[in-house]
Amino acid sequence: MSAIKVNESVSTARNFSALSGVDKSAIILLILGEERTDQIFQSMEEADIIAATRAMAAIGKVPTHLIKEACETFSAKLVEGEVMVGSLATVERILKKSMSEDRISSIMDELKAPAGKTTWEKLSSINAGTIAAFLETEGAQTAAVVLTRLPTDYAAKVVESFSNTFNEEVIERVMDLDSVPRDTLNEIEAVLQSEFMQTLGRGAVGSDSTLLLAEIFNRTSSEFTERTLAKISEKRPEQVSSIQSRMFTFNDIVNLDAITADRIISSVDQITVITALKGAPQKLVDHIVAAAGQRKGSLIKDELSILGSKRRKDIKAAQNEILKAAKKLEAEGEITLKVESEDDQLVN
Repeated sequence: MSAIKVNESVSTARNFSALSGVDKSAIILLILGEERTDQIFQSMEEADIIAATRAMAAIGKVPTHLIKEACETFSAKLVEGEVMVGSLATVERILKKSMSEDRISSIMDELKAPAGKTTWEKLSSINAGTIAAFLETEGAQTAAVVLTRLPTDYAAKVVESFSNTFNEEVIERVMDLDSVPRDTLNEIEAVLQSEFMQTLGRGAVGSDSTLLLAEIFNRTSSEFTERTLAKISEKRPEQVSSIQSRMFTFNDIVNLDAITADRIISSVDQITVITALKGAPQKLVDHIVAAAGQRKGSLIKDELSILGSKRRKDIKAAQNEILKAAKKLEAEGEITLKVESEDDQLVN
C-alpha cells in the first residue's frame, strides 16, 4: 500500500492564497503539464524535486476554483471543468521524461517509503558529531526542531556532541516548542536531504516536550545530564523539575519492588545485566541480585566479580538496552516504572 495520503487541506481550501507554498507549487506544476514540468525538474535539485513531487502525489483532485485562481492565463481551458488528479503514477510518468531509471527509482522510493524509513530515520546512520556540527551552523531553533524528529537514542548522541552553550540553548528551544508548521518541516527536511542524501544510502513535535527531553536525557551519560540540567535549572527550574520527574534512569531500578526489577532483568540476556552493573552503586547491585533470586542472583554476583574492565559506552549501551526493555514492558501494561499515585503502590 502507498505511504502517500491525500492532502485534504487542498480539497477543502476556500482560496488559492490560503494554501501552503509547496501546495501552490504542486498545483502550478500540474497546470503546466508534463512537458513543461519535465523542463523545470531538469534544473532543480533532487531534494527540491522530492518535496515538490511528494506534494503533487498527495494533492488528489484539485478543485476548479483553485485552478482558476492559480493560473488566470489558463482560465479558458480550465473553466470547462477539467479535473486534474495528482498521484504517484502522474509523478512517475513526468519523471520518466528526463531522468535516468536510477534517479527515478531513488525519488519514488523516497515517496513510497513506509513510516520509519523517513529522512529523519535515515539520518541516524550518519555520525552524530557530523550532524551536530551541521546543526550548530543552522542555529538553535532548527536544531531543536530536528532533535524532536530524530530517534531518541540518536538524538541523545547529537545533544552530547553539541558545544556546551549551544546544547543549553537548543534544550530551552525544545522546551518552548509547541507545534511546527508543515512548511517549516518540509524546508528543513529538504535542506537535510540536500546536505546528506548522498551519504544516507537507501533504505510534528508533540505537545509534551518534557517527555521528549526526559527520553533523550535517559540515554545520555549521567555526567552530561547532571551538568546540563543543573545549568538550565538556573533559568527554568520548574521545567527542569518536570523533566527530571519523568525520567527513568538505570539507577532508578533500585526504587522498584523486587518482582518488577526481576521482570525487567529477566527480559534481557545475562551478559547485558552484568555489563550494565559494572561500576553501578552497590545498593543497586544488591537490589538486583536479591530480586533475581538465590540461584540467578549468585550467578550475577559471581560473574560481576570476575568481569574485567569495560568501556563506559559499552556499559551505557547495556543500561540503555535494559531501559528499553523496561519501557516496552510498561507499554504492554506488565509493569509500572513510576508510582504516580497511591493507587499504583504495592501493598504487601
